[in-house]
Amino acid sequence: MLSLAVPTDGGWFDRIADHLDVILIDHCHLEKRAASNALNLIFRYTGRDGLARELSEVVKEEMDHFTQMLDIFEARNIEFVRLAIDVRIETFRGCDQAEPAAFRISSSLQR
Repeated sequence: MLSLAVPTDGGWFDRIADHLDVILIDHCHLEKRAASNALNLIFRYTGRDGLARELSEVVKEEMDHFTQMLDIFEARNIEFVRLAIDVRIETFRGCDQAEPAAFRISSSLQR
């Protein structure tokens, strides 16, 4: 479990509840990207002792998370689609007055 530096605001879910589908879809894409990045590192650093095995565990874990997200989509009748950056910006900005740190980090990775 994460050790967060600050406590989670109790009202966070109320602010995102209307956008939960978009947030779940975004999260699913992040799981997919994490698996892809770990796999790319295996290709890039082939031959480094133990690294391929460690990274393959990351690939499996992230793909398990990705599959879990697809199961959630199926149960909730959510279509897994590509999100345009403007949809993500509007969704995350609409959740709080100030840009949340997660949005700043996520959007910087898109550049």
